[in-house]
Amino acid sequence: MSIFDEIPSILARGTEPRSRLEAFLSWCPERRPGVALIRARQDRVRARLYALCERPAPAPVVVQMDRAEWHASEHAARHAAYQRRVAAAIDAASTAHGNFSPSDAGRIRAAMARETARRRLEPTLAALYDRAGYELGSGAGDREVAVRVCEPGQQPAAWSTSKERWPRYGEVGRKYRWRVCDITHTIRVRRDWRARVQRRGCAIVDNMLTLDFDARTGAAVVARQHGATGIRDESCYLAEHGGVWAHGRTYAVALDRAYTRAAHAQQTALQCLVVALRDAAVAAAAGDIMVTLDDSAAAGNCRIGSRDWAARHFPGRTSATGAEILAVADRRDFAVRAVRAAIVRHRREGRAA
Repeated sequence: MSIFDEIPSILARGTEPRSRLEAFLSWCPERRPGVALIRARQDRVRARLYALCERPAPAPVVVQMDRAEWHASEHAARHAAYQRRVAAAIDAASTAHGNFSPSDAGRIRAAMARETARRRLEPTLAALYDRAGYELGSGAGDREVAVRVCEPGQQPAAWSTSKERWPRYGEVGRKYRWRVCDITHTIRVRRDWRARVQRRGCAIVDNMLTLDFDARTGAAVVARQHGATGIRDESCYLAEHGGVWAHGRTYAVALDRAYTRAAHAQQTALQCLVVALRDAAVAAAAGDIMVTLDDSAAAGNCRIGSRDWAARHFPGRTSATGAEILAVADRRDFAVRAVRAAIVRHRREGRAA
């Protein structure tokens, strides 16, 4: 029953319009948390009641909440709902078992906390598992990735299990007379995996999923491919330099790899910048200069390849302007060489004239 179904009984509590209105206004905030009441409909009901009492309706109050306050209220609501679920589970267990001790209630709370953490981590870990590209096999049978949360005394780990069985009806062809193999990859992480691994940016290092990472020592546990269709956990060290992560059997090896990769990334970025500046300078100097097959040959390009490229992009033509050639992305390095040779030839001819 909604609030609007109970308005007649509320209005019947008092004899005067003012008393009826006050009864409604005092009752509404108490019942509001337990009903799905839209603010606009509530304002309309208040306006009608004020009109019944022949009093001007006040302007609706707009409550503005900042982002932090909203997140805090949402967290409190989720925590309260979780506590209600825990209490319901404890009550059900105590009803089913007569001798129910506080330690049993603690175990139920711990199990529900692990299950809640598992449900929150499962989508993220499944997506990262797909990005890592582990091989599950392509044969007949079920393929599954299971996510678990460490219980007290357990460590992060990864393992694979396989089970042979006869195929179910309709699963494979009618003439399939061999047993199929179900493969399951299980990943077990800590409840605070996001704080220990994901927020540090090392969820995937060298195409391996990081199960645990200790920022103080650099020790980590990763899941690596084992065999054709299996995975297993392995202890190693992770290091970071310049936003680039690397792994190694020791921290020194991992740090050296991270330094090397960061330097290579910086060198690659510098080379890309130099190439972009060179292309921009060539494009600005080319303009309407005509580039011929002889210019391409003078730049060191193969004549046969140059004719093939010209026939593909400029059929029936033996020359094109530098701007037209640079607008084509196919085999751009060879095209830039030809345009640069044409620019050099054009400048040489201008000096000779």
